[in-house]
Amino acid sequence: MALATSSILRDMANNRNHLVHLSNLRWIATDTLTITDTHYRPSCKGENLAFLQYTSGSTGNPKGVMVTHSNLLHNLTLLAKYFQLDQDSKILSWLPVFHDMGLIGKQLMALLLGIENGDSKFTCFC
Repeated sequence: MALATSSILRDMANNRNHLVHLSNLRWIATDTLTITDTHYRPSCKGENLAFLQYTSGSTGNPKGVMVTHSNLLHNLTLLAKYFQLDQDSKILSWLPVFHDMGLIGKQLMALLLGIENGDSKFTCFC
């Protein structure tokens, strides 16, 4: 599944030759979702790829690292344990979500622990 805005999806439709490797994804326009929309949740196995993490190359050549769901959950579990985080914790970070620890330590940790974010509550389904 991939998320984008309606305008990005329109632009992509006009440039289909760039989407050959992305054709198996289900694309969802996030700016048109309603609270009643339901979506299929694909099965999630530990050995499945969660995302590719690219190194900056500060100590060598930049490269992509495959992070599986098991890798990710193990890392999150250790972080929660050693920082003594639970659903009552508050997470404050200046890191953007495109930074690995902004994504993992802030956004995904809140999802895993079910930490409230304003009026909504995150829930992790893995």
